[in-house]
Amino acid sequence: MIALLRYDVLKSARDGSLAAFFLLPMLIPVFALLGGTFVHGFHYPLTMEVRWSPAQNAAMIGTVASVVCPVFALMPAFWALRAEIETRSVAALAMAARPVTIVTTVVGFATLISVAAWIGSIAWIGLLTTALPNGLPLLAAKVAAGALAAASIGVLAVSISPQPAMIVAALIACMPLLVGFEKSKGALGLLLPVVFAVICTAVAGIFVERRCAA
Repeated sequence: MIALLRYDVLKSARDGSLAAFFLLPMLIPVFALLGGTFVHGFHYPLTMEVRWSPAQNAAMIGTVASVVCPVFALMPAFWALRAEIETRSVAALAMAARPVTIVTTVVGFATLISVAAWIGSIAWIGLLTTALPNGLPLLAAKVAAGALAAASIGVLAVSISPQPAMIVAALIACMPLLVGFEKSKGALGLLLPVVFAVICTAVAGIFVERRCAA
């Protein structure tokens, strides 16, 4: 699995997608704060709503980051092995690891990118608003679970069809799930995305195995 993870990292770094998948979700909350601030005239700390306190602004933009970053996890999950699945060269990888291990590694890779982007966005929120969202440990757990679910949707989508249009279908499937998950509370809200991710990853492994056998 470590070798597969290294392969995903090196391949994504070489084609530039790693930086894009990390920076874009991290900077969306920053751009939102910049836009909200310039509407009312530039000032520091930055705000989305000038009448709100820094803590209220941080909480609101933190919610945005906590939805955006997990959603973006499906993109590296879809893209990491898209070319290999499209050309069926994924069969060469399957000679060294089981298909379910391959897709599990991709899900983990995409989840790590998403969580790292969220950490970066929270750091920017703290710097720009002089405050941080409340309940960061729980928020971090929710982001990780949400990213895991989104990444599993991405890898399932590419295992069904590597055509880029499939990413649109994956986004449509992902948005209601993550918006509802972000509003959930309690341990059940963390458990359900993990169970969902396990199921999607297992099904994706079956599809990849069939592609290798074809």
